[in-house]
Amino acid sequence: IALQILDYDSNKLRGITHEKVQDLLQMRSKKNPLPKGQYLKHYIMQDQVSKQALSHLHMIQVELPRYKRSLFPPQADFSITDWWLSILRFSSKYSAKFLEEQESRGIVVPDAILKAFSRLSYKKWNDRMQKEYKFELDYVNNKKEEVQQAEKDAIWRTKKEIVLSLLESKVSLEDICKHTKLPRKVVKKIRYQQKIAI
Repeated sequence: IALQILDYDSNKLRGITHEKVQDLLQMRSKKNPLPKGQYLKHYIMQDQVSKQALSHLHMIQVELPRYKRSLFPPQADFSITDWWLSILRFSSKYSAKFLEEQESRGIVVPDAILKAFSRLSYKKWNDRMQKEYKFELDYVNNKKEEVQQAEKDAIWRTKKEIVLSLLESKVSLEDICKHTKLPRKVVKKIRYQQKIAI
């Protein structure tokens, strides 16, 4: 089962307006409206030729904005559905400390959810899973450092090009430093390396 949580319109997120292109999400919704109070869509994969449905492949789509109850902070009368939707929508707020604070206020997380949380604990994973996770984490972190370095390099190259252009236009060192936010000695070094006279 795949679970898709929606809290946005993907066309609008991309800045696509209705004038430029038809809003496909809106068109689909008009043709297949959800009844009042309904916030779930349940899809089953079906072959278009034989009409055979794969009953073991499902996608549940949760449209969070259609769920009218306030989901955060959790309340003592939360149903199991309220709990799950609250956690899915506000996952970053559900730390161990937050859960302890809620328990001290008499708001206890249902056992089914605590059991699901316990499976997320790195300490409970087997050795193979821990190694795979560490490998993936290291890979992501290394890529992040590469991307950050590439961004820094691109910013530096752009500033250097601006400095060179301003130097060639005979703009004063003071004005170049003011507009590029670069120290005077850096601008002078660029000028020296390119042998540009002012």
